[in-house]
Amino acid sequence: MASMPIAVDRTENFETARFEKVCTILNHHGRRPSGLIPILQAIQHEYQ
Repeated sequence: MASMPIAVDRTENFETARFEKVCTILNHHGRRPSGLIPILQAIQHEYQ
């Protein structure tokens, strides 16, 4: 019996890669409300 190829959802992988830098920045700043301004500044710097 031949195996059928499994469909891969590339949308999820694309979205994950797209926001990987943002997640890294959030993890670096600890995801605290007090870190909002530095988080936004880091994101702005990354995507300029």
